[in-house]
Amino acid sequence: MILSNQSAHTPTAASAIGRKLFVKCESIAAVDKKASKPHRPAGTTKEKADAPFLERMRVFVEQEGLSATAAAWKVVEKDGSGVPGNASPDSKIHRLVKSYKDTDGNGE
Repeated sequence: MILSNQSAHTPTAASAIGRKLFVKCESIAAVDKKASKPHRPAGTTKEKADAPFLERMRVFVEQEGLSATAAAWKVVEKDGSGVPGNASPDSKIHRLVKSYKDTDGNGE
C-alpha cells in the first residue's frame, strides 16, 4: 500500500518488521539444527560393554521374577561398582533398563 508521501520503493514499517522477524526465525532454526546433533560419536555406544550385564538382568527377570529395574539394581549394586564407569548408579540403572527393554521387547 502506497501512502501519499511514500514511493513504491520505500519500505513500510510493516515490511521492515516482517524482515526482522524472518531473520530472527532463521537464526532460531539454525540454533535448533545445531542442538539436535548427537553428542556421542557414531559407533561408540555402550551396547557391547553392556551385553553381559543385560544377560545377568535377563536371568534375574526370568528366574526370580524381578522387574527390569530391580534386576538392574542387583547387577549395578547400590554403590554402582557392579558396572564399570564414572556414571552415577542411577544413570547406569536408567541406561541398562532402557537397553533391556529395547532388546528384550518387554515393558516393566
